[in-house]
Amino acid sequence: MEAKNESEQKQMLVRFFDDNQIKYNLLSAIEGLERLQNPDGSFSWWKGMKGSFYMTVEVVKTLTRLNVLMGNDDEETADMLHSAFAFLDKEVAERVAEMKRLQRKGYKNIFPSDALCDYLYSNALAKRKTTADITYLIDLLAKKPVDLTIYGKANTAVILQQYKQVQKAKEYLQSIKEYTVYKEEMGRYFDTRKAYYSWFDYKIPTQVAAIESFKMIAPTDKQTIEDLQRWLLQSKRTQAWGTPVNSVNAIWAFMNSAQWTMDNGEASVLKLDGKVMELPKATAGLGYVKTTQAVAVNSRNESKGKQVANTLTIEKTSSGTSWGAVYAQFFQPVTEIKASNAGLTVKRELFVRNSNGSPKDAVQAKVGDKVVVRITIVADRDYDFVQVSDKRPACLEPVSQTSGYQYGGYYIAPKDYSTNYYFDMMPKGTHVVETEYFVNREGVYQSGTCTAQCAYAPEYIGREGAIKVKVNNNNAPN
Repeated sequence: MEAKNESEQKQMLVRFFDDNQIKYNLLSAIEGLERLQNPDGSFSWWKGMKGSFYMTVEVVKTLTRLNVLMGNDDEETADMLHSAFAFLDKEVAERVAEMKRLQRKGYKNIFPSDALCDYLYSNALAKRKTTADITYLIDLLAKKPVDLTIYGKANTAVILQQYKQVQKAKEYLQSIKEYTVYKEEMGRYFDTRKAYYSWFDYKIPTQVAAIESFKMIAPTDKQTIEDLQRWLLQSKRTQAWGTPVNSVNAIWAFMNSAQWTMDNGEASVLKLDGKVMELPKATAGLGYVKTTQAVAVNSRNESKGKQVANTLTIEKTSSGTSWGAVYAQFFQPVTEIKASNAGLTVKRELFVRNSNGSPKDAVQAKVGDKVVVRITIVADRDYDFVQVSDKRPACLEPVSQTSGYQYGGYYIAPKDYSTNYYFDMMPKGTHVVETEYFVNREGVYQSGTCTAQCAYAPEYIGREGAIKVKVNNNNAPN
C-alpha cells in the first residue's frame, strides 16, 4: 500500500512539473508574440515590414482557438486580441466598401476571400458582436457560389452555422461529404482537385476545415469525423508537416470540447511464436517503440522434416488507430529477388536511343550505344522524402556525371554502381524519371534491384527485380 501511494505521489509530482512547464512555455510564447505586434495592432511577415491582413488574421484565429481550448477568455491575450481585431475591423471596412463599389458597377461573383472568411470565423469564435460589414459578408456566403474549393466550402459551412444560417450550412456540409472517398486503412479524404495543395501545407488545411465543419454541424456523425481524423493521422505518418501552422491546425482537429481525443491507451502486446516480446520504453507522447529480434529462417523440425515458421501476433485492446511495421533482413541471391510494393510501385525500362530518336528493347545492345533507363514510380498517397535507388549494370556509364536538382522535382546523384534520386515531396500519382547512359564494354551483365522508399516512413517501399543486359562489340544491328 505504501509503495502504491509513493508511486501515485511521484506521478502527481511529474504532472505538476509538466503543467508548470507548459504554462511557462505558453507565457513565453505569448510574450514573444506581443513583442512582434505593431502599434496599430497588426502583425507583419517579418519585423519592420508593413502590417499584413493575412498574418494578423492567422494570429487572431490561433489565439481565439487557444482561448476556446483553455475554456475562458485568457487575460494574457485579451489586449493583444483587442488591438488586432481593431486593425482587422478597419481593413475589412475598406475591403467591404470596395466590394460594394464593384457590385454597383455591375461586377458579378463578388465573394469574400479565404482571409475574410477567417476573419468572420474568428469573430464568431470570440463571440464578438455582428456588424453591418459582417452581415454583408455573410449574405454573400449564403449565395452558395459553385467555384469554391473544399476548404472554402468547409469554412463557409462553419461560418454559416456560427451565424445561425443552419439550413445553408447543412447544404454545404452535404456537398463536402459527396466529394469524399473512403478506404479502411486511409480513412475518409478528398481525392479531387478542389481539395487544393497550399504552399507546403499539403491538404492539411482542407482536411482540418472539413473535420471542424462536421464536428460543429453534424456532431452525431461520429463515424465520419473519426474517418476524417484517421486520414489526417495517416498523413503525418508519411509527411513531415513542414510548418508549425500545420501542427497547430491538426491539434485543433483532434480536440473535442477542449479534450484530447487521441489517447494512446494500453500498449499493444507483441508475441513471437507465442512468447511475449520485451519492448523498450515508448517515446513520450507518440507511443513509438522499436525492437530487434533474431530468428532462425532455415531451421527445420527434425521430427517432422518441415521448416519452422516464425509467427508474430499483435494483441491490441485500446481504441483508436495504431500502426506498425515488420522488417525482415536476410541475404538472398539478386536473381531471386522479386518485384514487390507497399504503397509505392516501381517499374524500370531500358531503351536504346537510336539516331532517329525511336526507342527499342535494350536487353541486347552494343558498345557505344546510348541507353535510356526509364523509372516509373506510382505513389498511392502523398509522401515526403522518397529515395529511388537504381543499381545499374556495370556496363553502363552515366552520360552526365554531376549531381544536381532536376526539372522533374528531384535531386540526382550518380554513384559508382547506382544512381540515386531524391524527392523532397512526391504527391499521389505517377512520376517518371529518365537517365541516359553509354554502353562501355561487352559481355553479359546483370543489374541490381531498383527501389523507391519513403525515408520518413520506411515501411512504404516498392522494388523491381534484377535484369540482364547482353552487350556485343560489332557493328551488326541488334
